[in-house]
Amino acid sequence: EDNNIRLICGLGAHAPMSRIDLAKKVGEDVIAGYTVYNHNAFDNCVYVGTTSYGNKVHLNSEVMDCDLKIAIGSMTPHPFAVFSGAGKIILPAVSSIETILTNHTMPLTDEMRVNWDINVRRLDMEEAAAFAKMDMLVDCIMNMWGDTVSLYAGDPVSVREAAIVEA
Repeated sequence: EDNNIRLICGLGAHAPMSRIDLAKKVGEDVIAGYTVYNHNAFDNCVYVGTTSYGNKVHLNSEVMDCDLKIAIGSMTPHPFAVFSGAGKIILPAVSSIETILTNHTMPLTDEMRVNWDINVRRLDMEEAAAFAKMDMLVDCIMNMWGDTVSLYAGDPVSVREAAIVEA
């Protein structure tokens, strides 16, 4: 039922969105019909595990309390994760400030900055995302004008693998 559906804006450590921003993002009808939260990296996060990179992962407790988790994002070039999308929808999007800082301070070589398969920050994000136990991931690929040119939806690992090939 609608009263059991909640949307959580994955902001990482960015400032919360105002009602006007939220309405632009999801629409006034969505705000009126559903509970919509801004993620807060400084509060309301629970420990879910530690990655093989030693990152203690704390995720938004509202997210972790959900029975069905559908994450929606986009895959675009990213300066230190190679591409956004995939695991970034969890780390940093709905992670604690400590988890984000641990990830964002992992040293990168020049080769890691351009290679998805060896980028330690990206690999840490994917491990953290597995702790969230997402049921479905939706990632879009956009052109330089912001138009969606491809859409991938399904289990998070399959979506990640398919979208990264095209991206």
